[in-house]
Amino acid sequence: LSLTETNGATFAGLDEFHLQFQALASLSRRAWVFQDVTLTHPFAHIIRRKDGSFNFDNLVAPGNAVAAAKPAPAAVLPAVVVESLRLQGASLEADDLTGSAAFHDVVTPINLQLTNFTTMSNAAAAFVFSAVTDADEKFEASGQITLQPLQSSGSINVHGVDLKRYGSYLTAFTTAQVIDGKVD
Repeated sequence: LSLTETNGATFAGLDEFHLQFQALASLSRRAWVFQDVTLTHPFAHIIRRKDGSFNFDNLVAPGNAVAAAKPAPAAVLPAVVVESLRLQGASLEADDLTGSAAFHDVVTPINLQLTNFTTMSNAAAAFVFSAVTDADEKFEASGQITLQPLQSSGSINVHGVDLKRYGSYLTAFTTAQVIDGKVD
């Protein structure tokens, strides 16, 4: 499955989507129960153009249409339980053309595992996340996440992040310049 941009370039897709629905458990638990939801090798290529627009802007309603729309009342989420939710071998390619020098990054593999994820109130799910950039920067997180209310606890580990590589993004917040350094 893949989505293409209007110019024919591939925007996003995935190799495999696996969904295992549990009908009897759904009836007894009064919730949509899925034993397994797995996305294998999902990918996306996000481009921020020089004018600040994104390559996916045509997929969402224009800002004026959203602002003019009357806000809808807060909806209650349907009761859903996903015993195992996995994102396996995902990749994200990003290009930012707004700065004086273009920025390019590829993050792969991205892996996420959620256990007993639910939309029910005050029910925490265990999660494990990892990602590696093309500059061998590593991001890892694990812990618990609750959807209602939205909160998380756990640990985050960052390894080998080259601060100079992201220095151009600091100019919007400070006049400080990053000469060198790594976060480990």
